[in-house]
Amino acid sequence: MQRTFISNLLVFLLVFTAVPVLAAISDITVDPLTIDTVEILQNDLATISFTLTNDHLTDTIMLSTSIDDVEDDDGDSLTFILDDTITLDPLETQTFDLTIDVPKTMDIDTYDTTLTFTNDLTLETETIDFAIEVTPGVCDFGPAGSALKIDIKEPDGGDDFNPGDEMRIEVEVDNDGSDDLRVQVEAFLYDESGIIESSASKDVDIEEDEDEKFVFFMTIPVLNEAIDDDETFELFVKAFDDDDEDQECVQDKVSVDIELEKHDILIAESTRFLPSVVACGSEATLLVDVINVGKKDENVQIKVESTALDIYEVSDTFELEDFNADEDRNEGGRTFYLSIPEGVAEGDYGVSIKALFSGETAQSNEILQVTSCGVPSSSLSTSIPASMKVQSETLLSVNQGTVETVHVVVTNQDSQERMFIVRVADVGEFGESTATTVVVGAGQSTNVFLPLTVLETVDAGTYSAVVELSDGVQRLAAETLTVVVGTVEASEEGFLKDLSSRDLVILNIIAIVFVLIVIMLLRTI
Repeated sequence: MQRTFISNLLVFLLVFTAVPVLAAISDITVDPLTIDTVEILQNDLATISFTLTNDHLTDTIMLSTSIDDVEDDDGDSLTFILDDTITLDPLETQTFDLTIDVPKTMDIDTYDTTLTFTNDLTLETETIDFAIEVTPGVCDFGPAGSALKIDIKEPDGGDDFNPGDEMRIEVEVDNDGSDDLRVQVEAFLYDESGIIESSASKDVDIEEDEDEKFVFFMTIPVLNEAIDDDETFELFVKAFDDDDEDQECVQDKVSVDIELEKHDILIAESTRFLPSVVACGSEATLLVDVINVGKKDENVQIKVESTALDIYEVSDTFELEDFNADEDRNEGGRTFYLSIPEGVAEGDYGVSIKALFSGETAQSNEILQVTSCGVPSSSLSTSIPASMKVQSETLLSVNQGTVETVHVVVTNQDSQERMFIVRVADVGEFGESTATTVVVGAGQSTNVFLPLTVLETVDAGTYSAVVELSDGVQRLAAETLTVVVGTVEASEEGFLKDLSSRDLVILNIIAIVFVLIVIMLLRTI
């Protein structure tokens, strides 16, 4: 027993003395020995300087250097430029530079790495762990030149904005160079994943030793895929020589906050008349789109008014889920078909659109141009040769809360290009109407696909809808759809719920064949 213990002890001592212990390098002073985070722009270089001192009185020390590779998810990597070896004479001090080159395509993120110094004789090591934060580089060729200086006046750091707000951007640019420059300013709104919006100023000539104020605007996005009010947002601004950006470009940034109100509805920019010019005595189609950019679900009602055109229309009340809802359930809208009186004067008319919700009102105004007034409607052109055919089934069996696609082919038999409006109308009892415009070349046909949305709250039963083709003044063709709405049954458990009867028959046959094969195999055993 004692001999075994002694043998094991000798083996341990031999192994222990054969493998060097990697400890901090003695007789070497490294300054700085700790680094927190190094911030570097995309498409830029940064250099970290260290002071290395050999504290030994008589011995020369040789060091090897290395640093861990850094790569993003796309395979882009940082390039490190450093001396592989360092020789320090007794009591000598040297500066060691580590240069980091960041490619333009490097992902915006924070990366960890380790710089290691190794004594070639003793194998002692000194390691420095630090983080590299790659921030957006909005200058196309990296920051360049020294003539331009920028000062972001607006927005201020930490200013609050809501989705849909118009952000005022004011930037003062100084030209400290010896040449006149034609300068443009661009702004980029970043979240943690990248650019979500951008805008730019006009070009302005700035003489040498002069400055100029740039003012332009950016609309905060309203898509919930782009905005998360828990994230940090930064506005990056660059000023550059529009004729030679690789010679003069400078950038700066400011942090902004995007927050949600408790109740907030926007009338979307996609709200519009189709077409925007109609004749007296005809019908105008108004598409109203609304977005819930608030924290709470909302019940919304839309009102459309124009005293001059004798228009007053009110929609049903419909629900929009909160801003962060999935599958665009925070977006919705209604279509209005507005009769234009015969006796009004030609001109542009403002039509007021109001979205009512939670005791509040969002409002916008759309312009409708009315023409051909004083001309009897019977004298309007009725000779536009066009036709429409519903390619999909005209008898539809649908479930509550589903969306069906109506396939229509529109043919323009005229000798010139024409614009047409195709819509699914008269669906107020059970669904949401929809419309679109198409431009069809002379003698050509085009396919149109219209979504027919069935309300979740509609009763099961048989309904009708009309697919209509018009030129904005008169109806050119129409076809009736019969829509049978059924109740969505409770889902069956397991994957069988998605199988048709034909699929079940095939599965049964496969199961029988499998059983027969198993029986035959058992008989051979």
